[in-house]
Amino acid sequence: MGTKISKHSKSFAWLFAIAFFGALAALLTAWQYKYPSSQYADNGEYSVVTYSSQAQADTEPKVVVDTSAWVEYHNETYGLTFKHDPDWKIRSVKDQNGYYVIVIDPGVKYDNFRVYISKDDYFALSGVPTSKTQVGGKEAINLDGSVLGVQDNATYFTFDMGASLSLKPYFQAMIGTVEFR
Repeated sequence: MGTKISKHSKSFAWLFAIAFFGALAALLTAWQYKYPSSQYADNGEYSVVTYSSQAQADTEPKVVVDTSAWVEYHNETYGLTFKHDPDWKIRSVKDQNGYYVIVIDPGVKYDNFRVYISKDDYFALSGVPTSKTQVGGKEAINLDGSVLGVQDNATYFTFDMGASLSLKPYFQAMIGTVEFR
């Protein structure tokens, strides 16, 4: 006479089998993603893919912004002048965490551009990788074209595009009109 297997033992055996085959499937899937066949060249050598911000910059569409109808903003206190779209609103905040801030509002559905002005340092540019560029005839530090820092005499200016990436060509066009007087 055969031994009768209890319901609990049958359930345990099924759960064990499901867990075993599930773990095996997970390992095979992980192996496939760790060593995908598309990373190997036809000759069996491993191909290397590199990424650079320059490659990304080369693929960004070139947008030409017409600034001929833009109006001029001038801040007499800090000797800063730039042009902006006449539909944008400009306001100044006297003190925001030790910075004089010029807020440039391009409209309700966009994040504001800001110019932080200080006698002490740039706003949020310490310790981040930057490159050199020119703004208003002065040497400037550039964080991917979206944040730029310029020192004019003893005053630090930080131009911040904010989070509206679709406005980057307009921000860069505005930066192109900056003058220090």
